[in-house]
Amino acid sequence: MEIQFKDITANVTRLHQRYTYEGLLEGVPTDKMNARILKNIPREAEELTYNKNYYLIAPEQTPIEIGRPYPFGEPMSLPGIVCIVGLTCYQTSNPDVSGMSKLTLIIFQNAFAPPFDTEVLDRVKHIRWFAYAKDIRWDEF
Repeated sequence: MEIQFKDITANVTRLHQRYTYEGLLEGVPTDKMNARILKNIPREAEELTYNKNYYLIAPEQTPIEIGRPYPFGEPMSLPGIVCIVGLTCYQTSNPDVSGMSKLTLIIFQNAFAPPFDTEVLDRVKHIRWFAYAKDIRWDEF
């Protein structure tokens, strides 16, 4: 599977997915909970893909109407599935250096992948790969 960026096409080498609110047993998600999720997801992505370089597609938060005040924050939901996508491109940012580059893409969407949401893929097409990816020269292996 491949994902098209502005300047390259990258190969999906890892795909980890889970429910966004996995473990939420009671209550509804809130803006505060979502902020914690967005803060912690890069660390989780690094552990799963062994790569510190990531790009997070900022997810849209949707208000949840519960009809009464909620004491734990403003009820808001993120899309239901977190996708952590390990990507590899067999090019480096310097064409004179042979090797590859890697990037982890963090996506929130409403269903398990594949496929990835077309709206998300349209946003990815505007991302410059080499602005975020990590170059790895062949002699570094």
